Amino acid sequence: MKKAFILLAIGSFFMACNNPNTSSESEEQNNIPTDPILEEEIVDLTGEVKLDGNTWSLTEVNEKTVEVSDEFPAKPFLEFTEEGEVFGNAGCNNINGRYSVKEEQTIEFSQMATTQMACPNLELEGEFLKALGDVVQYEIQGQSLVLSNKDGQEVAKLTLKPSEE
Repeated sequence: MKKAFILLAIGSFFMACNNPNTSSESEEQNNIPTDPILEEEIVDLTGEVKLDGNTWSLTEVNEKTVEVSDEFPAKPFLEFTEEGEVFGNAGCNNINGRYSVKEEQTIEFSQMATTQMACPNLELEGEFLKALGDVVQYEIQGQSLVLSNKDGQEVAKLTLKPSEE
């Protein structure tokens, strides 16, 4: 009888420690509606679109419109972090590296690397990667990021990708 009482006391103790409302309360906290405008930092304090903290989808390379077929696993894009990292996809292979803004609208990419997956029709990817190697300037025009070479010629144009909610 004494053993049964001890087991009952221990069982009651463990059941009291297990609060079933805890998990549902934390789930409810995660589902609290938030204002996406306050969470997004796609613009700076002046209302201008920022380079970093945003994802940019490739729309043109060497003034040719980018049309991605179903053969490609992803639409080419770049994302710039506030820590100076850049990553994305060239259509087939992932891209990552570093970037630095030297002076206003002057940009330098470094330590760039890509994966080496084999995909059909890598022509677009090759043009995009070559263009990135030639970039020395950038300009944000509304919702577009224009990347230019040392001669001021536009080599790539990307469009701000809306954040996914």
